[in-house]
Amino acid sequence: MLEKIEVHARVAEGDDVVTWFDLHTSIAPPAPTANWSHVENGRITRIRVAFDPRELLAGFAR
Repeated sequence: MLEKIEVHARVAEGDDVVTWFDLHTSIAPPAPTANWSHVENGRITRIRVAFDPRELLAGFAR
C-alpha cells in the first residue's frame, strides 16, 4: 500500500524534530503529514503523527 514518502522539510529544535512530508499510497491521493519526534540520549522516545485520514479510509472501503 505504501509507495513512497516525499519529504518537504525537516526542522530540529533541541530534542524535537518535525518532518513535513506527503505520504503516497496505492489507494489514495498523497496525504500531507507532519511527524513530530522527541529524542532523548540519542534515541527516539516519542513520535506523534498528524494527517487527515479520510481519503485513506475511503480507499480501504473500495
